[in-house]
Amino acid sequence: MARSASGRKRQQERRRAYREGKRTRREEEGGPGACEPSREAAGGESWEENIRRLAAEFPKPAPFVDGGGMRQPTAGGETSRESDRLTERVRECVLGCADQWLSRLDVESFMDTFVTSSRREQEALSGEWERLGILGVARDLAFQLAALLRVEGFGEIHTLLEKSPSPSKLLPRLLEALLRATTPPEVEEDLPGVFNIATGAAIGITCPMMEDSSIWPEYQERPRKRGEPEALLTWEQSEWPAFEPESQLMASLVDQKVDEEVKAGRMIPMKREEARKRGAKAVTRLSGIWKDSPVCSKVRLISNFRTSGVNRSVKMERTVLLPGLKDIEHLVTSTREGGWFLEWDARAAYRSIYVRKEEQPFLVVSDPRSNASQDDVLWEKMVPFGLSSSASIFVRWNSAIFRLAKRLFPNGCSLVYIDDVTWRIASEREAVSLLLLSLCMGLDLEWSKVHILREGVRVLGYEIGSQTDADGGQASLAIPAEKREAVWGRLKEAEKRGRLEKKQLDSMIGKLGWCCQLLRQHKRLLTPWYALQSTMEKKALRSVALGGKVAESLRQFLAILSKPCVVPVFDFSERSWTSITDGSLYGIGGVITDGRSFYYCAANKEQDEELWAKLMALRGDGGSDPTSGDISYIEMVAAFCGVMVAFERMEERDVVHVGVLQLYTDNSPVASAVTRMRSSSSSMQRPLKWLAPYAGRLVAAHLPGKENGIADQLSRAAVSDIKVPETWVRCDIVKGLCSIIDAEVREGCE
Repeated sequence: MARSASGRKRQQERRRAYREGKRTRREEEGGPGACEPSREAAGGESWEENIRRLAAEFPKPAPFVDGGGMRQPTAGGETSRESDRLTERVRECVLGCADQWLSRLDVESFMDTFVTSSRREQEALSGEWERLGILGVARDLAFQLAALLRVEGFGEIHTLLEKSPSPSKLLPRLLEALLRATTPPEVEEDLPGVFNIATGAAIGITCPMMEDSSIWPEYQERPRKRGEPEALLTWEQSEWPAFEPESQLMASLVDQKVDEEVKAGRMIPMKREEARKRGAKAVTRLSGIWKDSPVCSKVRLISNFRTSGVNRSVKMERTVLLPGLKDIEHLVTSTREGGWFLEWDARAAYRSIYVRKEEQPFLVVSDPRSNASQDDVLWEKMVPFGLSSSASIFVRWNSAIFRLAKRLFPNGCSLVYIDDVTWRIASEREAVSLLLLSLCMGLDLEWSKVHILREGVRVLGYEIGSQTDADGGQASLAIPAEKREAVWGRLKEAEKRGRLEKKQLDSMIGKLGWCCQLLRQHKRLLTPWYALQSTMEKKALRSVALGGKVAESLRQFLAILSKPCVVPVFDFSERSWTSITDGSLYGIGGVITDGRSFYYCAANKEQDEELWAKLMALRGDGGSDPTSGDISYIEMVAAFCGVMVAFERMEERDVVHVGVLQLYTDNSPVASAVTRMRSSSSSMQRPLKWLAPYAGRLVAAHLPGKENGIADQLSRAAVSDIKVPETWVRCDIVKGLCSIIDAEVREGCE
């Protein structure tokens, strides 16, 4: 039965009287007030002890991932042969070949020109590497290494120089012997990753992949996507869809690419019936995609093994561990003194690995060439693009070379991302040695992507900014101008058309997502794009008009990408400041500290009525009083207040460029949204927008409610009742929040 208005009012008066009476009795008895530094709120600790402990226990940053795998101590027994003497002899052998090549006058002249040239100029000089005979030097190095290993008892030279089955040129036996020779006894080495390709790579369908459980993380199978069959579509079940190039230029380039693959022996053209007689198990559509959009001068062949069910048949226990943006930032901040960097990229990376014969019948693809009929197919012999296990197979090979190089040249800071390598080098001699090491293992390098630079260095597509004294030594990353302008151009084109096809939307989200990995503060602008993508997939729409929030987001991205996008990079291991906040239906509160000084903030709906009314109005639909559904919104506002106070204090001390801020909240959605800098909740998006300028300086974690007693009390107590340690300084958040909200309201009215 519903209460009358007078009944509700009497109940509220009784509750208020009870609270006042309880507070009065406490004060008369000399006991603590509603929120004083009692050890009960801090789990038996003093308040400062509690806050310091929580700050120290904040989750540490994940270990630096360089792309070379997780190397862990062996459980027992020496499975590899370690010899400092032999490791040094291998190093001397590599350096000796580099010195021999560099001692030539024509090579010396080339290198002097190359290292003083810009990125673009170095690309124009790319043909000189092979003209000056570096491939011959690499072959000599392979022979010398084999001879050295033979003397040490690792096998005969001809055995060590055996290649994987043709047309592969890789030397797995040589690499395996070098790994066994140089691996420290306490370190587990991924020898199975090298063994796997010696006689042809198992791809995980009929032949289990040779995997090492201590080097790589566990593989998690992804949910089945729309249109993906539950199992392999057999030869009889397979569809025969033809490739539909988007332009005549693409068709011509695809023809050329397939002709190159056939000529190199990596594919065998045949009729459908011949493939069936050879034991073909399925057929998959082979398509071409732009490799360098929007320039559109190169294509990549990719097989849709997802829709043919081949990928569902692949079984893996382990997957790769690739570096991300945090690891790039670590590389940048750990090389603040600058110096030279070497970049290189493997050519046709996956295509360098031969597939075991038993697995090849699953990799038959349709012939996409313009003169091919529906009866024409291609028999794959090499690891293809589009197969779920391809990255793991190649990464385990390339990372083995990378780990060997790190043992020989341990002082360089480096990382590898599949086939892209960035290495901080000490000299030209070291750069050439690293290139020779990859070449002598049979890898082909994309010479136009080999760079030795001091400025304009790129890591995973991002450009390392200047770190000179003129800019305070602040490390930074930037979106290269030509990439930024290319994305801007595609957005502008979409704005003019007013429509996007599904594949164009997917591509746009991919490119904007890549930009927002660096521009974290703008990640929230992607939310309407993801929503539109989901709607198109559910309704099977081929194109859609751009309007509403997507159109607004597009305009904002156009403004953002019209200017240089440079972001300062901070060392996430330097964490001197911590914010611990909480929000309730009554108020917000929190503690902020650098470990020495302590600050706190609090505001509530009774004593800060104007602020509370503005917060409730800003959250969107709903009444004037908050409900349990508003708690995440209030917690997000509280988190922002802690950040606001922390950075105000940093600015006062002129330490704003030092480290990052650890942010604790007992609300999981808030911790997740701050980490991703994106939320699907419309009410949380507004305070998340306020946090955006600090995105590169925040690391958030969830704190269980039972550990958050102090902030909880600050959020629930009347401000006049708060008692904290004498040295703590109260920071006013009301004026700052009201100012921000008023600006939001004005912006919405314009």
